[in-house]
Amino acid sequence: MEKNNKTNYDFWEKLILSWKESGLTRKGFCEKNNVKVTTFDYYRKKIVSQRETGFIEVTVPVAEGYEPIHIRVREALVIEVRNGFDPGLLSNILKVVENPPCS
Repeated sequence: MEKNNKTNYDFWEKLILSWKESGLTRKGFCEKNNVKVTTFDYYRKKIVSQRETGFIEVTVPVAEGYEPIHIRVREALVIEVRNGFDPGLLSNILKVVENPPCS
């Protein structure tokens, strides 16, 4: 297996689907496909988490002089993110927007 493919989201999503359809244990599947179980588990958890939240992790390079990024969450809601933002705070905001607390 090529190293480039091991970090490709689509690759891991397809591999995890293949595992589910194979009927093999994680360990058996990983041995057959020449993948470390720990690496497989990392991507499996990451992909399941992204499916549950509906969000995909995005890494944005931090550099001076960049324009703000606008994240459209819904038709009427846009979040502006500027250089140096707090990723934890953004994550919390997105969670509240997606699942507002009951009043």
